[in-house]
Amino acid sequence: MKVIYEKHHSIRRKPINLKEKGFKKAPNGVWIIDNWSTVYFHWMIDALPRLLASHRMEKNFPVLLPQGYSRIPYVAESLEILNKEVLYYNPSQALLI
Repeated sequence: MKVIYEKHHSIRRKPINLKEKGFKKAPNGVWIIDNWSTVYFHWMIDALPRLLASHRMEKNFPVLLPQGYSRIPYVAESLEILNKEVLYYNPSQALLI
């Protein structure tokens, strides 16, 4: 059984069962966003260049995005043009990669 350790205010650490905490697992992915990435300018000038830079790693990881990004037309359209796989996740649920 896999466990991770959660920090507490004391020195002791308590093991946590990942299944009990409701983690969603993703085998891998690339993170390209920041707090401003929902704005068109920042998507085009910040997020997409990060994605293009990740291509240099020669690995085809899916783009990790919060579910809300699926409702932004230029996000979906630009990722479709680039033929990128997207993994939308629920931001209120922890994502384990």
